[in-house]
Amino acid sequence: MAEQVRDYLLTGALRGSVNVPAIDQKQLSALRPYLELAESLGRFQAQLVDGAVREVRLEFAGELVELDAAPVTRGFLAGLLRDVSARVNVVTLS
Repeated sequence: MAEQVRDYLLTGALRGSVNVPAIDQKQLSALRPYLELAESLGRFQAQLVDGAVREVRLEFAGELVELDAAPVTRGFLAGLLRDVSARVNVVTLS
């Protein structure tokens, strides 16, 4: 458990989590820029919405379509919902 926490804090690698599928280091490296952008865009979008969010639709293009984009979607949702609850993160959205 301590090694998993260390790995997450040092590299962002998630493994052994109950709610989040494991992402290997190579895939995490490829997804990292998209993850950071998606969370930022989610936080930005949250500032533009006046009422409740009823639907979110994300479309991916380019090299990201060849990867599993589910973590990117969770990153966007975590950013979007961050101000709704401090307990929202990529793990609770899985």
